[in-house]
Amino acid sequence: MMEHLVFRDRILLGVSGLGLFAALAAPPASAGCAPPAATGDAAAEIGDNEPGYLFAPSVTLDGRLYGVYAGDANVIATRDDDGALTAGDTGVCLGDHDRFDAGFERRFTAGAIAEIGDHTAFAIRLSGGTATVERGILAGDDATILIEVDGAAPLIVAEGPLVAAGERADITLRGTYRIETGDAVTAGSGAVSGAADVQVTIEGTLAARNGTAIGLGGGDDAVFIRGTVEGTAGAVDLGEGDDRLVLYTGSQTAGGLAGGAGDDRLTLDRLDSDAATGTLEAATGFEALDIAAGRWTLGDVSTFGTVAVASEATLVAPEGFGGAATVAGRLEAAGDLASVTVEASGVLAVHGPAGATLDASGAVVIAGTLEIDLAADGTNDRLAADTIVLDPATARLSITAAAGLYAAQTDYTILTTQQVDGLSGRFAEVSEDYALLDAELSYLDEAVVLTLVRNGTAFADLGRTRNQRAVGAALDAAGAWDVAERLVGMTTAAIPAALDALSGDLFPSALGARVAEARLFDAALRRRVEAAFGAPDGGAVPLAYDRPAPANTAVFDRLLAADRMRRAGWLAGHGGWFSFEGDGNAGAMDDSVGGASGGLDLVSGETMIGLALGYSSGSVEVASRGAEADTDTVLLALYAARQWHGATLSGGASYGWSSTDSRRTALGETYSASYDGGTASLFAEIAYDARLGGSTFTPFAGLSYARAQQGGFVETGGAAALISDGGHFDSLASTLGLRASHEMVLAGGVRLTPHGALAWRHAYGDLVPDTAMHFVETGTGFQIEGLAMAGDALAVGAGVALDVAPGVTLSIDYAGQFGDGAITNTVKASGRIGF
Repeated sequence: MMEHLVFRDRILLGVSGLGLFAALAAPPASAGCAPPAATGDAAAEIGDNEPGYLFAPSVTLDGRLYGVYAGDANVIATRDDDGALTAGDTGVCLGDHDRFDAGFERRFTAGAIAEIGDHTAFAIRLSGGTATVERGILAGDDATILIEVDGAAPLIVAEGPLVAAGERADITLRGTYRIETGDAVTAGSGAVSGAADVQVTIEGTLAARNGTAIGLGGGDDAVFIRGTVEGTAGAVDLGEGDDRLVLYTGSQTAGGLAGGAGDDRLTLDRLDSDAATGTLEAATGFEALDIAAGRWTLGDVSTFGTVAVASEATLVAPEGFGGAATVAGRLEAAGDLASVTVEASGVLAVHGPAGATLDASGAVVIAGTLEIDLAADGTNDRLAADTIVLDPATARLSITAAAGLYAAQTDYTILTTQQVDGLSGRFAEVSEDYALLDAELSYLDEAVVLTLVRNGTAFADLGRTRNQRAVGAALDAAGAWDVAERLVGMTTAAIPAALDALSGDLFPSALGARVAEARLFDAALRRRVEAAFGAPDGGAVPLAYDRPAPANTAVFDRLLAADRMRRAGWLAGHGGWFSFEGDGNAGAMDDSVGGASGGLDLVSGETMIGLALGYSSGSVEVASRGAEADTDTVLLALYAARQWHGATLSGGASYGWSSTDSRRTALGETYSASYDGGTASLFAEIAYDARLGGSTFTPFAGLSYARAQQGGFVETGGAAALISDGGHFDSLASTLGLRASHEMVLAGGVRLTPHGALAWRHAYGDLVPDTAMHFVETGTGFQIEGLAMAGDALAVGAGVALDVAPGVTLSIDYAGQFGDGAITNTVKASGRIGF
């Protein structure tokens, strides 16, 4: 089928499918490819001077030898990239001065990708999952080549090179390529410098599994890598000439980088979309190293004549690089250098193993910042040079002191010179972010000595919160003590966190958690009261067994005389998740608790009395302090209720005996303690049921009181262990709200009852639990506050109950409380069986 295609304002003849594209009197001359001898040898055969040859959409080209065979001075393109090409020998054959731009992502199968002549531009887009080739591209001089491979699968070339080009080539590879045998990219075979300028850009992965990934000849060549380049015989070999290699952050190379002969320059750079860091493997034969942007690390020992670190760049050279460095950005180094010039914007950081030395055989000139690390044992990093010049107007010294036990005065030699009188100038500024240490400098003829002196700042003055100041005051009172001295080498910013870790605010915060857990058990008892009086089964218990009570229970004589006497045994599960936000003083806390309870109650008419026993297991965590505590509690409760004309008055009392194991981390040590405690709780509620059709609306008001008692404890595990006689926390709260339910009868008589609740809870009195503690070793004490309980909170509830059979009810319930920095969520699935 023939069609007219419009391209660049010309009328062209094109065919979609197999066979001849243009009837030619004689085959055109295509570089390197033998002319087609018969119809069908080339799927598309194009002569000379066709400046706008456009293939049909989704073109399919199948040729015995070639997919496309063209002469000189043609412009050839596909309308889209959804083409397919199959060729027994070479996919595309082009002459000189051609322009080819095509996509064959549906299929590309050929012996070789292409052979092209001189002054030719060739761009092809393939899919790594569908392209199969034995050989790559053979190009003449002045070629521009772009290959793009779409998808994660690589384009595999059985025999390299992937691209072999002549002089003055511009080659770009995007995607993933694997060359099984031979080199991946070769270009510029000229032996004279300047005869073969070649540019290669890699954006993806190029791997030569048995050869060199990129090998160039003479000429001033340039290679740009944004990806991974690997070669068993070398990653990059620039050959002769004054060459340039540019690596971008995030790039990786394996096999070695060789500059070759000439004046070669290696540039490490970063684009906005690149990773922030990069690593350079061993590089040889480069006269200059430029760090243009990003943070770069020299992974192996490499030698450069000159190194320049730009203002937005960082170079990390833990073993040096032997050359002369100019630093406008940041240089972190140890080992040997020739010389260093630190500009006013630059930073020279002597970094390496403890006590590292940066040794310059020549001069070091500092107009910027010098960073030195110190340790409490008297070791320090050191800058050594033939001569050192400090600019008295701009040179700055920045000190980093490691944490440790510092003596009242410690001397460190931080600068030394080989030359007598080799030191000139002074630092204009000395900075150290240590609230408890002051730095003093002594300038000698051949050295600078730094002395760290403990100042008179009090720990309490460094605290930012009440708890931090309380701990700081205890440290001040302890005097010379191992724990106090560990804080000496910390920065001003780090000391508050250390004071928090020492505070043990887990203990008072855990008191508040015990109160919240006690109220969860109280809520389970209230739900039992609702279920016993036939309220909407939002409070259904997992198991209830009812039958007439025996007549020999003397305690309940009045109840036995009633006509509607029932005895009920029940089991219930309860659980919840609590989240308490940090208040800036105590650390944020999470609490989870789960348990089971069971009991026996008697219901006679409108009166009910019951006894319950329960068990719960709770776990609190203060993640910011590395602290946690696990508590097991056995509970005993007595509850009762009375109804009058739709109103219900209920109440109860419970007590829980607890055992707690705590763990916390401070200054690298783990402390543990075990202690007992108890929780007493009282609650009362009055509610009134107003029924409207199948709906029930129940306004209610309640009052609850809880007291959590914490037993005494002694921590073990390190010098900062705490001891306490224990403490307690009391909480009184009122609740005012509305419950609602609606009973629906489904097909077959099954009853479905959705229900919900909305209430306001207000707490009275002191909302902040606290615990008095002191350090075991020193006896100096302090009072620490825990997280405050919510003063006002919104309580919500929702659920649904389903009577699946007579006496059998299934329900699922949610209850939440949202208050000042405290959130409670509970979910309960339950069932009840009545007999």
